[in-house]
Amino acid sequence: MQVRASRLRLTATAALAALAVLGVAPAPDVTAPVTPAILAVTFSPDHLRAGKTFEVIVHTTPDITSVQAWVMKYRLPVPKTGDGVFSASARVPWWARVFHGTFHVMFVGADPTGERAQMEADVHI
Repeated sequence: MQVRASRLRLTATAALAALAVLGVAPAPDVTAPVTPAILAVTFSPDHLRAGKTFEVIVHTTPDITSVQAWVMKYRLPVPKTGDGVFSASARVPWWARVFHGTFHVMFVGADPTGERAQMEADVHI
C-alpha cells in the first residue's frame, strides 16, 4: 500500500513539475509571414459614364510598392499617394459608350521582391 501511495505521489509530482515547466517555458517565436495584399478598391462615382472623370483608390499593405490596373488588354499604372494607398483619376474614353454593363478590372500589386497580390473589382459603365 505504501509503495502504491509513493508511486501516486511521485506521478502527481512529476505531472505538476511538467505543467510548471511548460507554463514557464517561453512561447515559441512564431510569426505569420507577412505577404503583400490589396485590401480594398473603390471607384468614385460607382457608375462610370463615357467622357466623365472618375477616381480609383486602392488600399494595400505597406509593403506593396507598385499597383497596376489590368482591363482588357491594357495595363495602367496607379500612382502611389501614401503608405499603402494608391490613387488615380482619369476620364472614361468616349468609345466606352458602346460598352454597357460590367467590366472586371484586375488590380495587381507588387512588393520589392516581386511577390504579387491581386484583387478584382467590377466597374459599371
